Amino acid sequence: MAVTPLAGWPPLGPHHSPIDMRNPTPLVVHALAAVIATLAALPARAQMDAAQMAATRQKAEVCFACHGPNGNSVNPAFPVLAGQSWRCTYIQLKNFKEWRRTNDAGNMTSVAGTLSDEDIENLAHYIANLN
Repeated sequence: MAVTPLAGWPPLGPHHSPIDMRNPTPLVVHALAAVIATLAALPARAQMDAAQMAATRQKAEVCFACHGPNGNSVNPAFPVLAGQSWRCTYIQLKNFKEWRRTNDAGNMTSVAGTLSDEDIENLAHYIANLN
């Protein structure tokens, strides 16, 4: 069965696709160069100093009260934190803090509400390195 393009769509095939990287259009090349330049200009994440690490460890102890030692929960009501990607943890904490996620009877929203954005980022990186 042959596939026919819908009316108004560009023709099918590798040489007509606007994102075909074997034959990219100048616009695609320019857009990719802009993305690469933007990413290269972003600052690298600085390592936490000893004081920040100690403060983050102390804040994480609050997490471990429900989520188990070092984030390894044995209670199915609380998810395992250890090994979660920093992005996943960061997004969940931000969602709880900003009341976009409220499905926990207020426990996480009250805890996350006490955290600064820097605390959330540090905790997310700390938790991502647990096992």
